[in-house]
Amino acid sequence: MANSVLDSLDGRDKINEVKMWISGYRTLGKFTVLVEGIDDVKVYEKFFLKEKVIVCPTNGCAKLVELVDGLNKIHLESNFIGIKDADYDVLNHVSYPYPNLFMTDKHDLETMMISEEALENIMKEFLRYEDMKKERIELNVQDFLQEAIEKIRSLSYFRWYNDQSRIKLSFGTLKLSTMLKEDSTLSYDCCLSFITRLNPDASFIPTSRMLADFENSHSGQIDTYQLLRGHDLCEMLSLLLQSHPYSYAKSHVSDDKIESSLRLVYSGEQFRKTQLYASITTWFESNGYHDMMAC
Repeated sequence: MANSVLDSLDGRDKINEVKMWISGYRTLGKFTVLVEGIDDVKVYEKFFLKEKVIVCPTNGCAKLVELVDGLNKIHLESNFIGIKDADYDVLNHVSYPYPNLFMTDKHDLETMMISEEALENIMKEFLRYEDMKKERIELNVQDFLQEAIEKIRSLSYFRWYNDQSRIKLSFGTLKLSTMLKEDSTLSYDCCLSFITRLNPDASFIPTSRMLADFENSHSGQIDTYQLLRGHDLCEMLSLLLQSHPYSYAKSHVSDDKIESSLRLVYSGEQFRKTQLYASITTWFESNGYHDMMAC
């Protein structure tokens, strides 16, 4: 069931298509879990019993919310659940009136999966760790992660400002590697320079001062992992690994490989500690579903 199926459909046709998925899987004795994309499927399907549950991609957060709304309106709300990235919903105090729609604990799946333990394994994989041990050089995982977070902080606040104010600036082709060549701190001036080029016809673009004031008014009040976009964090981690003193001469690390590594090491034990897991299992119990989880 490829995302391209939904891509080719609009509105009511998409809802009818997914309705057929749900009905078809029910005849096979399987419950449907809708998620945003293929990468989400790779993670979440590990945590549900394959004999009882099928996890399906819907190709995007907005599409998923629309599908849940449409399917619930035709009284299918007890036949499926949806899991979406929180994105900026928690920071913007956005909630949805759908008991069968659940959100990640952090900004997205990647930020929910990242941990110092996971990053330690990634650093050992992509750095010359044996050489570091011989020379008694510590990995300093916490400092490494904090450096990545600080470097994308301004960009992250800019993204949140863009979402909250609904000015709809495109960040589409933004590459951190290109931005770092212009400004190693990725300051607001740097971010604005690139965003302005990407949005030549924008009717409004904030100033550096406006963005700094926005950050100052919110810093210290929010969970950093609700702010950070996981893809940005993974891209920055890959760039820092590439420039690390103990990186391989021909480093093959990339943001895609970082994300893939996170998916591989994220365990059922870790997932059980999330609010997402607790909310899903409570919903299952309340709706008469039993033994649905594999973790």
